[in-house]
Amino acid sequence: MSKLSKLPTMKKLTFIVLCATMIACNKSATTNSDATSNGVLWASNVETLLPMVQDTLWSKENWDEVYKYDKKAIFESMTKAVLAGKLKAYTSYPAGELSINDFKNRIEKWDSTHMAEDPNNPGTMLSAPMLLKFQAEDIAQMRFNESMELDTVNYTLNKKVSFVTFNTYKLTDDGQIIGLYKLFDVKLNDLSPAKKE
Repeated sequence: MSKLSKLPTMKKLTFIVLCATMIACNKSATTNSDATSNGVLWASNVETLLPMVQDTLWSKENWDEVYKYDKKAIFESMTKAVLAGKLKAYTSYPAGELSINDFKNRIEKWDSTHMAEDPNNPGTMLSAPMLLKFQAEDIAQMRFNESMELDTVNYTLNKKVSFVTFNTYKLTDDGQIIGLYKLFDVKLNDLSPAKKE
């Protein structure tokens, strides 16, 4: 008769649970260490550029085939998250954190120089301030700051975006494009494995 069979039932149960717990903890530790050791960091702080306006050298069909994204959904989901306080916006990440009011003032501005004709006095111009709002159509380019890691077990490439830059066109007074300027950066939340659980 074995020593284990001589133990009372409660002690047997405790012994089995203790052994199972030790095996499970040991297996979990090796699985986690394997997962981190299987990744090969290809790049960190790499900037990927996504044009948001069709290149004039491309046909619309070719452009739509390559760039399949919902510009409106991207812009509205990011601005909504910042206005709700779920993400933070910056003038130039990591510097220049914008408050929610500062961010709102960046995407909505009153143009006090706007003039309109007085309907009661044709030919007479009146000051008519106009609210200008940035829309998805105004975004010319997005830039993603990301890291890339190859999983050498599954041979999949994992990309993690740290922050996104929204650029728009810089225009002259008569509407001519003279370049790009940064509208804002949005820092994405860091979901490390500890935070996911």
